[in-house]
Amino acid sequence: MLSSLLAKFEPGVEMVRAFYASRESREKRALCVLVGVLACVLFYALLLAPLNNHLGRVRANIRHDEATFAWMQAADRVLSSPNAAHPASLTPVEALAALQTAIQQSSFSGSLKSLKQGGDQGIRLQLDAVSFDQLIVFLGEFEAKYALTVSALTVDRVGLTPGLVNATIMFAYPAHQK
Repeated sequence: MLSSLLAKFEPGVEMVRAFYASRESREKRALCVLVGVLACVLFYALLLAPLNNHLGRVRANIRHDEATFAWMQAADRVLSSPNAAHPASLTPVEALAALQTAIQQSSFSGSLKSLKQGGDQGIRLQLDAVSFDQLIVFLGEFEAKYALTVSALTVDRVGLTPGLVNATIMFAYPAHQK
């Protein structure tokens, strides 16, 4: 099979040999240099460039996976920490303290109007002139961390300032804490 394939190219090879043999030595050197340059270009275009592109994509995937792994390790340390607040273990007083600490550490700590415990019903929080977007993010993070759900939310726009609101929030304790 290989011999039949070579036989098909034999006339073309003989023609190239005859062409090369009929050239002067300076032209033969120029042809050799041209063939060498062409071989280098083909080697780069067909082998090195695709390999380099593939390696770049693999390296980018590795960096992404390393960042994800680092985040997962940090989340694991927080979740497995003995000091981590577990929602099932929070008493109403601890929940109030956790909410007060979270508000003090947030960007709207100066907007706190009132924070009261409403008996077994939950915690009532009033904030004045806070960013609505930041408030929603804060509520989502707090609920995820401490399992205190928002049972009522009243939001009033503050003047003509876009995104600024006064908010009254009622947090409900989880059912097993009542």
